[in-house]
Amino acid sequence: MTLQDIWAYQPHTKGVLWRTDDCIDKDVRWLLKQGDPERLGYPTQKPVGLLRRIVESSSDPGDVVLDPFCGCGTTVHAAQLLKRRWIGIDITIHAISLIEDRLRAAFGPAVRFVTRGVPTSIEEAEALANRNKFQFQSWAVYRLGGAPEDEARKGAEPGCRWATVFPVKGS
Repeated sequence: MTLQDIWAYQPHTKGVLWRTDDCIDKDVRWLLKQGDPERLGYPTQKPVGLLRRIVESSSDPGDVVLDPFCGCGTTVHAAQLLKRRWIGIDITIHAISLIEDRLRAAFGPAVRFVTRGVPTSIEEAEALANRNKFQFQSWAVYRLGGAPEDEARKGAEPGCRWATVFPVKGS
């Protein structure tokens, strides 16, 4: 069956099958449950199945997919699955760190990417601490295996450098 323009009847919509689970496509369901393994803590996160459908229907293998506000990286994850090249940009260190970990967990060493704007040396870490203490706190806590407080995650200020993740050619 070809894709239709209505991909699923979702909870909280007043569609034909409102308040039922009938006809909800499992790959584009809302990520409602706290225990859902796909949930990464972003309230606006979409399921990877939905982003796969969008990327697949709007690009071809080898095309470049840009997500300038990539949050937890669902778009870049879908693009990688579909053999698209991609660029993901976000202003918070937390988001970039989360995307790096997500890509490594999903694709292992097969995925190679370059991250810009995240400290890779003592000097860069000190510069981040001087520029934005909240982003430094978020980066340090995340690198030590913790989860940053909401204040650190929201600490992005105008004038912060954007962190960007790029795939490496051939991955």
